[in-house]
Amino acid sequence: MLNLVFRALQRAGLPVLFSQGFNPTPKVSFSPALPVGVESEIEFFEVDLAEPIRRPAEMLDELNRQLPSFMAITALALAKKKAPVNEIISYDCLLPEGVDAEQARDSIAAFQVAERFLLERRRKGKSREFDLKEFVRKLELHKDGRLLLDLYHPCAEAGVGPRDTLAAVFGLNDEQAELVRIVKMGVREV
Repeated sequence: MLNLVFRALQRAGLPVLFSQGFNPTPKVSFSPALPVGVESEIEFFEVDLAEPIRRPAEMLDELNRQLPSFMAITALALAKKKAPVNEIISYDCLLPEGVDAEQARDSIAAFQVAERFLLERRRKGKSREFDLKEFVRKLELHKDGRLLLDLYHPCAEAGVGPRDTLAAVFGLNDEQAELVRIVKMGVREV
């Protein structure tokens, strides 16, 4: 994906600035990496340019002509230099077969009434506990079987991912958790 973006920027003729040193690369920063197995409908990147874009609408069209059909830039905006912020990321999920709607509703209700809901995560031989109640901002099951999940992501601190959260709340085993389809749908600053 990085190379697709780099090539599109070059072919569109944008005056992209490059890093200094032995191996210069375009000065482009991308949104945080997605968790493994998570799709996304909304990502962003910032580009350092030698001069501002004079005709944003025309440049947007030109960039999209340079990208493959499965990828589209939806907006160009002037990026503001600011301190990193905390975010809430929205996910649209489809639970795997074997988890029926009634069971899902019961799990959500149990989560919502719990005072604390602990998740133990092991990384690099170390164990750490997280209270999911601090991270889950929305957990709703719709009639069509879609599950909407909003997770709080603190800046520069450890957090929880959507797959671990769903596995804990719904009591999914590893195989079931792997089969949950998760799509990142939105990001908002808090």
